[in-house]
Amino acid sequence: MKKLMVFALLFAGTLNISFAQVKLSKEAPTYQKEATMKGNRMNKIKAAMETAGVPLNEKQVDGLISIYQTQSAEMKAIRANTELTEEAKKASGKELRAKTNEQIDALLSEEQLAVMDDMKKERREKVKSNRPKRGNADPSKMADHKLNKLSTTLDEANLSLSEEQSAQLKALFLEESTAMQAAKTQSRSEMGTNDIRKNIRMEYKEKIQSVLSTEQSEALKAVRKTTKRKL
Repeated sequence: MKKLMVFALLFAGTLNISFAQVKLSKEAPTYQKEATMKGNRMNKIKAAMETAGVPLNEKQVDGLISIYQTQSAEMKAIRANTELTEEAKKASGKELRAKTNEQIDALLSEEQLAVMDDMKKERREKVKSNRPKRGNADPSKMADHKLNKLSTTLDEANLSLSEEQSAQLKALFLEESTAMQAAKTQSRSEMGTNDIRKNIRMEYKEKIQSVLSTEQSEALKAVRKTTKRKL
């Protein structure tokens, strides 16, 4: 009888641990995604500084993390402010970026600031170089272009993609571009090519949104509204 009671208690304890692990596993992805994407930009900056021979010291690392976290929180508040017009949000965002740049200028050396400028130029050049030419329907190039464009926008908002997100999005963009190319070249059906492509865009828009965090999605929506550009 005692053995049965001991066994029952052990079994109940195992169940409690299992349920706790399941709960944690469901809660963990959001936390891990937020932590990963915030750390991803810092890792890129630190790696670039080390490669250039001007590594960040501990004070500078802590300072940059604080600056970017503050910028992210204030930018989120601007986007969430329903009393501001889109033009006012755009102006407030511009002012915030200018303030952030001033803080970074005061924190880093001239050599380190030059590395930061090079990183910005490299991101823009990467987007430009991967931009498909009119009439070029290569799905792979289209996928690279879309990923680089989205990644650059989120980097500037201090909401960098994690490596896992980048891999998932690249696969989705490639699938979407391949499907769009097929729809463009096939003969018109009852629905019509335009309707087919519209449905493809809607389908992959939902899939892409599921990969991004809420904060990243909000940032992209804000950019679309203020710049009128597609991402």
